[in-house]
Amino acid sequence: MSTAAPHRALIVDRDARLATTLGVTVERAGYSVVCHSAFEQARGDLIARSAALLISNTRLAAFNGIHLAYLAKFVNPGVRIVIYAHPHDQVLAREAQAAGAFYERGELIPASDRRESIAIDRRIVFRGGRRVTDVAPLHERSVE
Repeated sequence: MSTAAPHRALIVDRDARLATTLGVTVERAGYSVVCHSAFEQARGDLIARSAALLISNTRLAAFNGIHLAYLAKFVNPGVRIVIYAHPHDQVLAREAQAAGAFYERGELIPASDRRESIAIDRRIVFRGGRRVTDVAPLHERSVE
């Protein structure tokens, strides 16, 4: 098995223009970027030389980006993976996460994504506990 280049990123999307746009953003983060528009090309590239980062669309004709995620993890267990989809599919999202990938809704990943890879995903809001409006009456009673 091959080892990953420390800063090599693989971007896979059937839309070459979108892959190039994502590539520019990833290059700014310090990665050397390789873009592919077909699953077969990306699979061969991953087998020959793994990547430190994989970004892929879920829809790649007969295959999907989750197949690449499993292969990338097999070749290099430390690889970071982002899988995105439009329209959102909850089943594919769960499968991507089970493969060790971060799942992003939507066709485009924001150009200035400032989230840390180890930060808590703030889009999953905590739903329990008291709300501010519930606590306010308690303060009024304690002051009296």
